[in-house]
Amino acid sequence: MEIEAAYSRLQRDDPAGWNEYLTELADWAATGGEADAGASDEWPELNL
Repeated sequence: MEIEAAYSRLQRDDPAGWNEYLTELADWAATGGEADAGASDEWPELNL
């Protein structure tokens, strides 16, 4: 898939960017990864 190839390129070509990405993921996970409750109201067409 394209996303896996993009992750591989990021890891290879921009190790600092990859580490920044991993840090952001860890920060998101630390907050519980809760979705923005207001987003479903703002974009109801995406509520599936």
